[in-house]
Amino acid sequence: MSQREPADDTPWIKKADELEALLTDGLYRAESETDAFDATFDAIERALGCSRASILLFDRHGVMRFVASRGLSEDYRRAVDGHSPWKPGDRDPIPIFVSDIELSDEPQALKNAIRGEGIRSLAFIPVTVDGIVVGKFMTYRDVAHVYSADEATLCLTIARQLGFSIERKQSEEAHQRAEEGLRRTNERLRVILDSASEYAIITLDADGRIASWNSGAERLLGYLDSEVLGLSGSIFFSPEDRALEIPQQEMRTAAERDVPRTSVGTIARMGHGFGAQVSCFVSRRAGLIATSRSSGIEQRKEGRRRGRSSWWESSIIG
Repeated sequence: MSQREPADDTPWIKKADELEALLTDGLYRAESETDAFDATFDAIERALGCSRASILLFDRHGVMRFVASRGLSEDYRRAVDGHSPWKPGDRDPIPIFVSDIELSDEPQALKNAIRGEGIRSLAFIPVTVDGIVVGKFMTYRDVAHVYSADEATLCLTIARQLGFSIERKQSEEAHQRAEEGLRRTNERLRVILDSASEYAIITLDADGRIASWNSGAERLLGYLDSEVLGLSGSIFFSPEDRALEIPQQEMRTAAERDVPRTSVGTIARMGHGFGAQVSCFVSRRAGLIATSRSSGIEQRKEGRRRGRSSWWESSIIG
């Protein structure tokens, strides 16, 4: 008879699975950092029976700081703040379990602070992101306690889920910073473009549609941005060029080469007799059409007064 394999459904494995599912759900539902820390403390108390715990993270100066605690005095937090067995950048740190602080080789000042808080046993559990330590959570007991292998596994389960939560928060914050940076960049660009009132500057998106239309374009070409935003950039080409699919060819060339394409013509081709020079730039990411004022502004205004009867007008409203 073959030897029977050990069962996988031992009580502590079931407890670890239940703990992981409970904590994952709690962290996912957390609407704030406080909610996430509370969910972690609840998991610690449920799994390990510790009513006192703390979470510390490295700050931007590389100092380990308390970010949340349960059952600890302010004096104690102040006394041990900054203490860490690991340095920023340490990879794959190992948990440290102190069964009896009186038997440890910690500095006497630290022992005194721990003893004064009524703590006899404590655990340092590293919290990592991509294997790099970013902080720790700690558990405290008022009596000596030797952590079992099962308890150590539960500690690592909690630390892993807390690390995932911190990583997600960091990712969200980075995304928000990127969005805010993009918003500010776009705002600065808008101010710059609108200040160039002597030039009509129009940007196209990656699909070749008009994405922006500055005040110079409104003044020189006579159309509000609300009239043209979202329209195809092909309106800047004559009917003959559009029939030959020149706009599509320009965009394909830009996409293949990822380099600007430049052409020079006059806005008179739009039907107004406006003799300005036009430079068109198209790249894979976006297109930029800059129309520099040259001459014929009065002719353009006269064209507008005659009812805007041009292929440009028909392109806009068609």
